[in-house]
Amino acid sequence: MMTSEYMDEDRKKLVKLLIEGEMNKNEAKCLIFIADKDDVKSKEMEDALDLRQPVVSIAVQELREKGWIEKKDVKKAGKGRPTHAYNIKKPIDEIVNDVIKDIEKEIEELKDKKRKLRDLTMSLYF
Repeated sequence: MMTSEYMDEDRKKLVKLLIEGEMNKNEAKCLIFIADKDDVKSKEMEDALDLRQPVVSIAVQELREKGWIEKKDVKKAGKGRPTHAYNIKKPIDEIVNDVIKDIEKEIEELKDKKRKLRDLTMSLYF
């Protein structure tokens, strides 16, 4: 899944479970990376996670919109575009609880569909 030495087996498993919980793959990778470090720069994620710059930008924007990470501007010497650093904004266990709530909601929706399917079949054919 990742080419970096950074990701141990447990982190790879966590990323896989987050993906199975309907989180976008790149968001899950970036989230776990940011959760482990302070002031993470996009370039660090690109290199460590073997992702291209636009992919990282989209992933961190989605994570920011969910309120899970925050961005801060980092001043750099000289001219050029400002650099951004990212930090976890919400504790990782709370983020995982958000994902679990989404999974539980999906389970309830599937159970409701199952009930409706069964009820309609019974009313039409029995």
